Amino acid sequence: MKPGVWHRLDIIARGLFPAFSVFALLLINLLPLSVPLLSTASPALALMAVFYWSVNRPDLLTAVTAFLLGLLQDLLMGLPLGVSSLVLVLVQTGSASQGRFFHNKPFSVMWWGFALVAIPALLVQWLLSSALIGALLPFKATMISYVDGCLVPDCCLGSGARTKYPFALCLGCHARMMNCAILMFWQRLLAMMGKGCFNP
Repeated sequence: MKPGVWHRLDIIARGLFPAFSVFALLLINLLPLSVPLLSTASPALALMAVFYWSVNRPDLLTAVTAFLLGLLQDLLMGLPLGVSSLVLVLVQTGSASQGRFFHNKPFSVMWWGFALVAIPALLVQWLLSSALIGALLPFKATMISYVDGCLVPDCCLGSGARTKYPFALCLGCHARMMNCAILMFWQRLLAMMGKGCFNP
């Protein structure tokens, strides 16, 4: 029996969902924020999503997809072309090989894994951007991006919060901190659409 049109469209949509989620987070990073210290820096939401999908479903977020999303991030954020592509490809390749380690582990373990991966990733991004521009970029923005992207959500998780969709919980932490209604909407969208897409 051949699959119907809607079934094929559902398969295509699920296959594109990881890339679409990273793209949406890139757009969210461009939103103007009125939060102190975050006017010049934003959490590495795209990096977070690439790590998450690479660990859980590397077949849906390949290195080629990470490369293209990195180019898009450079264009949208005004970074030297190719910097984010290299960073995201390195994160995707390294994280995809560690999927078995994180399998069936508590989400806090995976989050600390991301916190460790984010350190060299953001440092490489800062160093390459500074080298290509020809001047040292403010390191403060990189530090704020790391703290907001890694330590704040971990504090939320450490308070005892639990959810069936922990990645959506982390987005919720950022939403409450930034007072951003769009990010809250994205949290709910991930929770609704992720049921059949987060797990193989």
